[in-house]
Amino acid sequence: MIINPQLEKYILNLHKRHPILKEMEEFGQSINFPFLGPMVGTVLLQYTVIMQAKRILELGSGFGYSGFWFAMGLPDGGDIHCTDYSVKNKEIAEGYFSRANLGHKLHFHVGDALELMDQLDGEFDIILNDMQKTQYPSAFEKMLGRLRRGGLLISDNVLWRGKVVEASEDETVSAIQEFNRLIFESDAVISSILPIRDGIGVCVKR
Repeated sequence: MIINPQLEKYILNLHKRHPILKEMEEFGQSINFPFLGPMVGTVLLQYTVIMQAKRILELGSGFGYSGFWFAMGLPDGGDIHCTDYSVKNKEIAEGYFSRANLGHKLHFHVGDALELMDQLDGEFDIILNDMQKTQYPSAFEKMLGRLRRGGLLISDNVLWRGKVVEASEDETVSAIQEFNRLIFESDAVISSILPIRDGIGVCVKR
Protein backbone atom coordinates (compact mmCIF):
# COMPACT_ATOMS: atom_id res chain seq x y z
CA MET A 1 0.00 0.00 0.00
CA ILE A 2 1.53 3.32 -1.09
CA ILE A 3 -0.88 6.03 0.06
CA ASN A 4 -2.09 6.64 3.60
CA PRO A 5 -4.33 3.66 4.57
CA GLN A 6 -7.09 5.94 5.84
CA LEU A 7 -7.10 7.90 2.58
CA GLU A 8 -7.16 4.67 0.59
CA LYS A 9 -10.11 3.40 2.62
CA TYR A 10 -11.91 6.73 2.11
CA ILE A 11 -11.37 6.61 -1.67
CA LEU A 12 -12.43 2.97 -1.89
CA ASN A 13 -15.65 3.72 -0.04
CA LEU A 14 -16.51 6.35 -2.66
CA HIS A 15 -16.35 3.84 -5.51
CA LYS A 16 -19.57 2.40 -6.85
CA ARG A 17 -19.09 -0.62 -9.08
CA HIS A 18 -20.83 -3.40 -10.96
CA PRO A 19 -22.12 -6.19 -8.69
CA ILE A 20 -20.10 -8.75 -10.64
CA LEU A 21 -16.93 -6.76 -10.01
CA LYS A 22 -17.67 -7.04 -6.30
CA GLU A 23 -18.04 -10.80 -6.75
CA MET A 24 -14.71 -10.92 -8.56
CA GLU A 25 -13.04 -8.98 -5.76
CA GLU A 26 -14.44 -11.35 -3.14
CA PHE A 27 -13.29 -14.32 -5.19
CA GLY A 28 -9.78 -12.91 -5.62
CA GLN A 29 -9.51 -12.23 -1.91
CA SER A 30 -10.77 -15.71 -1.04
CA ILE A 31 -7.98 -17.40 -3.00
CA ASN A 32 -5.35 -14.72 -2.22
CA PHE A 33 -5.04 -13.82 -5.90
CA PRO A 34 -3.68 -10.32 -6.63
CA PHE A 35 -5.91 -8.04 -8.71
CA LEU A 36 -5.81 -4.36 -9.59
CA GLY A 37 -8.71 -3.21 -7.43
CA PRO A 38 -11.40 -0.57 -8.04
CA MET A 39 -9.17 2.52 -7.86
CA VAL A 40 -7.00 1.27 -10.71
CA GLY A 41 -9.96 -0.33 -12.46
CA THR A 42 -11.72 3.03 -12.65
CA VAL A 43 -8.61 4.56 -14.21
CA LEU A 44 -8.60 1.81 -16.85
CA LEU A 45 -12.27 2.50 -17.58
CA GLN A 46 -11.61 6.24 -17.83
CA TYR A 47 -8.73 5.78 -20.28
CA THR A 48 -10.82 3.44 -22.42
CA VAL A 49 -13.62 6.00 -22.67
CA ILE A 50 -11.34 9.04 -23.11
CA MET A 51 -9.44 7.34 -25.95
CA GLN A 52 -12.56 5.83 -27.49
CA ALA A 53 -10.54 2.62 -27.55
CA LYS A 54 -11.77 -0.23 -29.70
CA ARG A 55 -8.97 -2.76 -29.37
CA ILE A 56 -7.20 -3.65 -26.12
CA LEU A 57 -4.61 -6.29 -25.22
CA GLU A 58 -3.81 -7.55 -21.75
CA LEU A 59 -0.53 -9.33 -21.11
CA GLY A 60 -1.38 -11.25 -17.95
CA SER A 61 -5.10 -11.26 -17.18
CA GLY A 62 -5.66 -13.63 -14.28
CA PHE A 63 -9.38 -14.32 -13.98
CA GLY A 64 -10.38 -11.22 -15.97
CA TYR A 65 -10.81 -8.52 -13.32
CA SER A 66 -8.97 -5.71 -15.13
CA GLY A 67 -10.37 -6.90 -18.45
CA PHE A 68 -13.90 -6.46 -17.08
CA TRP A 69 -13.19 -2.78 -16.35
CA PHE A 70 -11.81 -2.29 -19.86
CA ALA A 71 -14.77 -4.10 -21.43
CA MET A 72 -17.27 -1.80 -19.73
CA GLY A 73 -15.73 1.14 -21.60
CA LEU A 74 -15.49 -0.54 -25.00
CA PRO A 75 -18.18 0.02 -27.65
CA ASP A 76 -20.17 -3.00 -28.79
CA GLY A 77 -17.82 -3.50 -31.72
CA GLY A 78 -14.75 -3.31 -29.49
CA ASP A 79 -12.54 -6.22 -28.48
CA ILE A 80 -10.36 -7.04 -25.51
CA HIS A 81 -7.77 -9.80 -25.87
CA CYS A 82 -6.87 -11.34 -22.50
CA THR A 83 -3.98 -13.73 -21.89
CA ASP A 84 -3.17 -16.14 -19.09
CA TYR A 85 -1.47 -19.51 -18.60
CA SER A 86 -4.51 -21.01 -16.83
CA VAL A 87 -7.43 -22.63 -18.63
CA LYS A 88 -9.34 -22.40 -15.35
CA ASN A 89 -8.84 -18.61 -15.23
CA LYS A 90 -10.10 -18.41 -18.80
CA GLU A 91 -13.27 -20.29 -17.88
CA ILE A 92 -13.84 -18.18 -14.77
CA ALA A 93 -13.39 -14.95 -16.73
CA GLU A 94 -15.71 -16.06 -19.50
CA GLY A 95 -18.36 -16.86 -16.92
CA TYR A 96 -18.18 -13.41 -15.35
CA PHE A 97 -18.21 -11.64 -18.72
CA SER A 98 -21.13 -13.71 -19.97
CA ARG A 99 -23.25 -12.95 -16.89
CA ALA A 100 -22.63 -9.22 -17.42
CA ASN A 101 -23.49 -9.41 -21.15
CA LEU A 102 -19.90 -8.51 -22.03
CA GLY A 103 -18.92 -11.88 -23.48
CA HIS A 104 -19.11 -10.65 -27.08
CA LYS A 105 -16.17 -8.30 -26.37
CA LEU A 106 -13.85 -10.92 -24.85
CA HIS A 107 -11.21 -13.03 -26.57
CA PHE A 108 -9.30 -15.03 -23.97
CA HIS A 109 -6.07 -16.75 -25.06
CA VAL A 110 -4.22 -19.35 -22.98
CA GLY A 111 -0.42 -19.49 -23.01
CA ASP A 112 2.63 -17.24 -22.82
CA ALA A 113 1.53 -13.60 -23.13
CA LEU A 114 4.30 -12.43 -25.46
CA GLU A 115 4.01 -15.48 -27.71
CA LEU A 116 0.27 -14.96 -27.91
CA MET A 117 0.78 -11.29 -28.78
CA ASP A 118 2.87 -12.39 -31.76
CA GLN A 119 -0.06 -14.45 -33.00
CA LEU A 120 -2.42 -11.47 -33.06
CA ASP A 121 -2.56 -9.10 -36.02
CA GLY A 122 -2.66 -5.32 -36.05
CA GLU A 123 -2.14 -2.56 -33.53
CA PHE A 124 -3.86 -1.90 -30.23
CA ASP A 125 -5.21 1.26 -28.64
CA ILE A 126 -4.21 0.11 -25.14
CA ILE A 127 -1.88 -2.60 -23.86
CA LEU A 128 -1.99 -3.57 -20.19
CA ASN A 129 1.34 -5.00 -19.07
CA ASP A 130 0.85 -7.23 -16.03
CA MET A 131 2.95 -10.26 -16.94
CA GLN A 132 6.01 -11.69 -15.17
CA LYS A 133 7.83 -8.64 -13.80
CA THR A 134 11.29 -9.83 -14.80
CA GLN A 135 10.13 -9.68 -18.44
CA TYR A 136 9.20 -6.00 -18.30
CA PRO A 137 12.49 -4.47 -19.55
CA SER A 138 13.11 -6.89 -22.41
CA ALA A 139 9.49 -6.66 -23.58
CA PHE A 140 9.27 -2.85 -23.59
CA GLU A 141 10.16 -2.25 -27.25
CA LYS A 142 8.11 -5.23 -28.36
CA MET A 143 5.01 -3.92 -26.62
CA LEU A 144 5.52 -0.44 -28.07
CA GLY A 145 5.70 -1.97 -31.52
CA ARG A 146 2.14 -3.22 -31.14
CA LEU A 147 0.65 0.10 -30.04
CA ARG A 148 -0.83 2.63 -32.41
CA ARG A 149 0.50 6.15 -32.31
CA GLY A 150 -1.18 7.86 -29.36
CA GLY A 151 -1.86 4.49 -27.77
CA LEU A 152 -1.30 3.69 -24.11
CA LEU A 153 1.03 1.17 -22.48
CA ILE A 154 -0.19 0.71 -18.91
CA SER A 155 2.04 -1.31 -16.56
CA ASP A 156 1.12 -2.64 -13.14
CA ASN A 157 3.36 -2.93 -10.04
CA VAL A 158 5.94 -0.35 -11.10
CA LEU A 159 6.54 0.72 -7.48
CA TRP A 160 6.62 -2.87 -6.15
CA ARG A 161 5.54 -2.22 -2.56
CA GLY A 162 7.90 0.76 -2.37
CA LYS A 163 10.99 -1.42 -2.82
CA VAL A 164 12.10 0.40 -5.98
CA VAL A 165 13.49 3.35 -4.00
CA GLU A 166 16.63 1.48 -2.89
CA ALA A 167 19.31 -0.57 -4.59
CA SER A 168 18.42 -4.24 -4.49
CA GLU A 169 19.80 -7.58 -5.54
CA ASP A 170 16.27 -8.93 -5.91
CA GLU A 171 15.67 -9.86 -9.55
CA THR A 172 12.12 -8.54 -9.63
CA VAL A 173 12.96 -5.21 -8.02
CA SER A 174 15.93 -4.71 -10.36
CA ALA A 175 13.80 -5.50 -13.41
CA ILE A 176 11.13 -3.00 -12.42
CA GLN A 177 13.74 -0.33 -11.71
CA GLU A 178 15.22 -0.93 -15.16
CA PHE A 179 11.80 -0.80 -16.79
CA ASN A 180 11.00 2.49 -15.07
CA ARG A 181 14.30 3.94 -16.27
CA LEU A 182 13.52 2.82 -19.83
CA ILE A 183 10.06 4.34 -19.99
CA PHE A 184 11.27 7.72 -18.76
CA GLU A 185 14.39 7.83 -20.93
CA SER A 186 12.69 6.68 -24.13
CA ASP A 187 11.89 9.38 -26.70
CA ALA A 188 9.19 7.10 -28.11
CA VAL A 189 6.81 7.69 -25.19
CA ILE A 190 5.59 10.27 -22.69
CA SER A 191 5.54 8.54 -19.31
CA SER A 192 4.15 9.01 -15.83
CA ILE A 193 3.65 6.89 -12.72
CA LEU A 194 0.38 7.00 -10.82
CA PRO A 195 1.11 6.19 -7.15
CA ILE A 196 -2.08 4.22 -6.53
CA ARG A 197 -2.22 0.65 -5.28
CA ASP A 198 1.22 -0.76 -6.26
CA GLY A 199 2.07 1.93 -8.82
CA ILE A 200 0.74 2.20 -12.39
CA GLY A 201 3.09 3.22 -15.21
CA VAL A 202 1.35 5.05 -18.07
CA CYS A 203 3.16 5.60 -21.38
CA VAL A 204 1.69 7.43 -24.37
CA LYS A 205 3.28 6.43 -27.66
CA ARG A 206 4.44 9.43 -29.67
